[in-house]
Amino acid sequence: MKPVFGAREKDLLNRIGERFGFTPRREVTPETPYPWLASYPDKIDWSQTISRKPLHRFMDEAVERFGDNPSVNSLGKSYSYQEIGDLVNKVAKGFNHLGLERGVKVGLCLPNCPYSIISYYAVLKAGGTVVNYNPLYVEQELAAQVEDSKTTILVTLDLQQLYPKASALLESKGLRQIIVCRMSEILPPLKGILFSTLKRSEISEIPEDVQHVSFANLINNDGEIESPEINLDGDIALLQYTGGTTGTPKGAMLTHGNLSANMAQVLAWVGDLEPGQEKFFGVLPFFLCLRHDAGHEPWNCDGVGAGAVTALRTRPIAEDDRTNQGDGVDGGPDDL
Repeated sequence: MKPVFGAREKDLLNRIGERFGFTPRREVTPETPYPWLASYPDKIDWSQTISRKPLHRFMDEAVERFGDNPSVNSLGKSYSYQEIGDLVNKVAKGFNHLGLERGVKVGLCLPNCPYSIISYYAVLKAGGTVVNYNPLYVEQELAAQVEDSKTTILVTLDLQQLYPKASALLESKGLRQIIVCRMSEILPPLKGILFSTLKRSEISEIPEDVQHVSFANLINNDGEIESPEINLDGDIALLQYTGGTTGTPKGAMLTHGNLSANMAQVLAWVGDLEPGQEKFFGVLPFFLCLRHDAGHEPWNCDGVGAGAVTALRTRPIAEDDRTNQGDGVDGGPDDL
């Protein structure tokens, strides 16, 4: 049964559109099945088929199509899709060696950096579930999320701002190991040396025991991995916690089907993207990307789907960034 939509409703829709700066692009008639379609661009087909697939396939396909193209640009260091894809495979196999299998929760307590993207796709490729952690949280908040989500492995940086809080979580019920990523390794060579020398006080001393695994040791393998079969509607890809503004933070369970469908919708909506030719600015903190919109595809996934280069930022876009002519921004008004 189609909704009744007469002149009064049409006028109301037009006034709402004017209030928020939207102008209907199509004529609204009583035959219109859904009133909001009047504001859709002409190229958008409400009934189009939405393609779904395991999320890690998007990275595999981008590597196959755009292997030599830049994928990530961060802190002055650039990675091609082939380089990112190779690291994803090695990390995924390293996770398998640590016992990661379907449904195992892996936490990412990281700022916007290449480790986030690599670890995200690696967890999914190994069959696990990603749990985003806000690195700005205090220890008590992180511990509560570890226990609630049943996270068993946590990935973080070797910085004093992050590692001590992560290390304390080993006492939380269920957390077995921490993957420690060196900050100096994602900097250009000279910057990496200077950081290790001049910022030594900001780098944590990491114990050498079974509870700590360095990123270098994690990727010390051939990267040959066979991903498990994924149930698009049953396997949870991402467990994203709400902000807790109105109560205790709750984990939103998002499947591979949920997120791949959302990505297909976004790419359809911005259908004029040129695959392999775009540049996105990743300004929105990755660990917050779904906090206010459980349907928003995580950070760079839309960029990967378009074969774009993602320029990672940990602060609002600087003046010199504006000359780079990015085609998309994951962020809010304050980031611009």
